[in-house]
Amino acid sequence: MGWFSRRNEEKLLIVSERQSRIEKDLRTLQSDVSKLTAALVVREPATATAAEAYDGLRKAVMAGPQARRQMLVQLVELTDFAERNISIVEMRQILDEQRKRAGLVDITDGGTYPELFEIVEGSGELISVRRPAWVDEQTGQVIQRGTAVAEPKPIEPEAMPVPESETEDQSAEIAPTVLSEPPTETQQDGSGDPALLPADAGADKGSDIPVGEPSVTPPLENDAHDIKQDSSDSGQQQSISESERGN
Repeated sequence: MGWFSRRNEEKLLIVSERQSRIEKDLRTLQSDVSKLTAALVVREPATATAAEAYDGLRKAVMAGPQARRQMLVQLVELTDFAERNISIVEMRQILDEQRKRAGLVDITDGGTYPELFEIVEGSGELISVRRPAWVDEQTGQVIQRGTAVAEPKPIEPEAMPVPESETEDQSAEIAPTVLSEPPTETQQDGSGDPALLPADAGADKGSDIPVGEPSVTPPLENDAHDIKQDSSDSGQQQSISESERGN
């Protein structure tokens, strides 16, 4: 076992030496490739690599004088406005126009772009911006970082459970009132199940009462007594009148 472990250690040493040698050779090859690329750009301007390199160099050379001239024009305009004694509101409008023309954008969203702001106070997840950050719209380069204050996230209150008695009272108040319908007359058919009677089924076919007309209700006991008394009075009056005729 000891001989086997020593043999593995020797192999590991050999592998590490070869790895370091391969890394050194790769760095040398990268340097040689970069030198060859530069030589091809200089000696062969017609190649695609040379065209890209020359195009980038030409843009950089032309951008320098243009940027200088634009800055001088802006200084002249600001000096002219200052000599006319314009108000602060007009000055702000002019500065906004100059910033839009130059492609300068102010960033005030600290939650979306936290890397553009420097935290000067506090710690937490929420970021309150004090001074905006300025970014070049064309290149995305940060011209000036903003300042912000970090604040902890507010703790939301936990929802309190509602007692069951209150929920029952609320459900009783909300429940609609169901109006009771008048009972319908039923009759039993041949099967023994109750069947609803239609509105005009109160009279039989052989009855004298026409269908749809109200039936005459029988008189009450007091009405019957009054009718009997009226008939007895009329009989007495008739007998008195006959006796008078005989005389």
